[in-house]
Amino acid sequence: MIKESSSRGVTEVFLGTTDKFHAAHRFYEKHGFREIEKKDLPASFPLIAVDSKFYTLALSHD
Repeated sequence: MIKESSSRGVTEVFLGTTDKFHAAHRFYEKHGFREIEKKDLPASFPLIAVDSKFYTLALSHD
């Protein structure tokens, strides 16, 4: 998904998750995602009520 997004010109990926998925948090962070606050999400981000942690990843275009 990351390679495909980057090849299509996407510059940043956002995701939401719950605070209970600790293994997922470690996975995201290990792969370069950084945690952000809900207020820092783009206005078009599709919020899901159960999500309480949010991450972003800046994509490079090599």
